[in-house]
Amino acid sequence: MIRLRGSRHPAGVAAAPPPHAPAGDELVSGVAQGTRNQPQDGGQAPEPSEAGENADGGIGTNPEAIGLFQHDRLGLSGEPVAQPHPGRFPLERGKAEPACAGAGQEKADEPVAQVTEAVEVHDRCHPPNLPPALEPGRGNEYVQAMRALLVITLAAGAGGFAAQGAAPTNELPNPYRTESGWARMPAGRTWGSTSAVDIDRDGVSVWVAERCGVNSCGASQLDPILKFDSTGTLVRSFGAGLIISPHGIHVDREGNVWVTDCACTGPAEQRNVAGKGHQVYKFSPEGQLLLTLGKAGGGREPEHFYQPNDVLVAPNGDIFVAEGHSSSATANARILKFDRTGKFLTAFGTKGSGAVQFDQPHALAMDSRGRLFVGDRSNNRILILDRNGRQLAEWFQFSRPSGIWIDGNDQIYVADSESGSVNPAHGAWKRGIRIGSARDGRVTALIPDPDTAATNTSAAEGVAVDARGNIYGAEVGPRALRRYVKP
Repeated sequence: MIRLRGSRHPAGVAAAPPPHAPAGDELVSGVAQGTRNQPQDGGQAPEPSEAGENADGGIGTNPEAIGLFQHDRLGLSGEPVAQPHPGRFPLERGKAEPACAGAGQEKADEPVAQVTEAVEVHDRCHPPNLPPALEPGRGNEYVQAMRALLVITLAAGAGGFAAQGAAPTNELPNPYRTESGWARMPAGRTWGSTSAVDIDRDGVSVWVAERCGVNSCGASQLDPILKFDSTGTLVRSFGAGLIISPHGIHVDREGNVWVTDCACTGPAEQRNVAGKGHQVYKFSPEGQLLLTLGKAGGGREPEHFYQPNDVLVAPNGDIFVAEGHSSSATANARILKFDRTGKFLTAFGTKGSGAVQFDQPHALAMDSRGRLFVGDRSNNRILILDRNGRQLAEWFQFSRPSGIWIDGNDQIYVADSESGSVNPAHGAWKRGIRIGSARDGRVTALIPDPDTAATNTSAAEGVAVDARGNIYGAEVGPRALRRYVKP
């Protein structure tokens, strides 16, 4: 018998393989997923079309589907990043590692955590004494099947994170105090809807993409891209006349500001502007346009984009764009990958609720291991992928994700603006910002939406965290940017 870190019970290895055990890279488990009838953010409206129906979240009813859990040989993700996560890569045989000291001696009452990492740690610190022909990864299906079964067994005891029917994570502490009106607009300008917030490379200044006092910049000449210093004073703005619906924002390691224009909010006459919309823009910190991705006015496969939601630049310069802001049957729902120059590399994902499928991939974030977290909003889950699009896990415990932020310590912040009273189909879950661990999936805190009776999008949709630990929530319905600080 063996005991792995984070398990409450010993894990035994059967004497013979199960008759239908999958190989290491196959889909290995599934859970039923129910139908959902979901509301729109940005205004009450009938069943949305792909144009967004004056909404920031085209929402529809999805057929019953199967949610699958997929893993690689060790159940871990990603490619090496600038600072690899400790213990990420297996050692060569015969070499010792300090991190292995005490491995296998964990206490039985340890909280269940980091299930798939436990498999890697155990294998790395206690490599199986097998002849080369039977070593994992050398083509032996029995060994691969046993490893897959071990991952599933441990995951099943880890709080049901890969289960659609997980209990709502509502009764959690809120260690934050809300500050409204922290960011001050210039005289004569009021806040419009915003779903886009990020932190400057200085760690304390805040970038926001705001929809020109209303829910669209299609008929405005105001600057939608705003920079506030740490005191809430507006210090820079740009982008007037360029963007229809600023939706996602990202500040890369060089301080450049990336903004997606989903062209999916506001009245139809403002969404459908000739020669504009459905693009991703890269600006210098001073506001100079450096790069434009996508066809002006939108494009479907093999062109792009149609309703891009969010953008993220990986440490190696690769660019990821989440596309598809509608739940209609013909909506795009995929992640596109480009190199640092903007050259298209690949795309992955289709419309649906299974493995590597999306229904409004609304937010992107990346952890220290290089795993890509996708806020699959209308499926009420986060999908965790490697950078080539292979699914590693699905998490439902962070509710319905509109925005995701992961800090340098792999603390994850997930904004839910569409559960509870806004969305009776997901009504048991409270709206707000859930805080937890991107390493093991635990949820430890919740900043709840104070408006418990809202019938349209409410609370933060975008979320960011500065170097001091202050949280910023960008709100579409209430049209505000709020800051949350610890007393």
